[in-house]
Amino acid sequence: MTLQCRHSWVRIIVGACKLTLRGAMVVSAAYLATPTVATATPITYVLNPPVTLLGGSAPTIFGSFTFDATGPTLDTADLSVTGGPQPESYTVPVSATPNEIEAEMPTTGNMMLLIFADALGNAPDPVSGVGFPRDPIPAISGDAVPDVPSIPEPSSLALLGGVVGLFLLISRMNRRGRPA
Repeated sequence: MTLQCRHSWVRIIVGACKLTLRGAMVVSAAYLATPTVATATPITYVLNPPVTLLGGSAPTIFGSFTFDATGPTLDTADLSVTGGPQPESYTVPVSATPNEIEAEMPTTGNMMLLIFADALGNAPDPVSGVGFPRDPIPAISGDAVPDVPSIPEPSSLALLGGVVGLFLLISRMNRRGRPA
């Protein structure tokens, strides 16, 4: 009788462990299958092709800048202008809105405003105009292209597959162990 009692306790404990393991696998699978909330991080943009403007001296703007949409803030600026009213390097970030950035020349304090067709995001955005200091000049060509590295496939899909496979394996083992 004592053996039966011990055997039944072992069976209860093992059964509880199986239920706990199954519950943990279900919770893990649900967690991994739930999409995560995306967070914005500063994005570095490259002017590619360089911005070409209308005008007699045909100014061209090339370089890169880092924009953080959460502020919005302009974190860094490394823009160069050849030709035009103020040819120089603009390396001091001044201000930003979702579709404009403003940078300054460190030597003279002259400002340049880049105006984009749309709000800056993860897609290339055409430059629609440039202001020296605030008189917009229409842009002929030029895009702000995000310089974002390619993101590998999330490993959560592999983990989800492993959990589902383990769940199916345990379920199959349970069916084999049952008396017919």
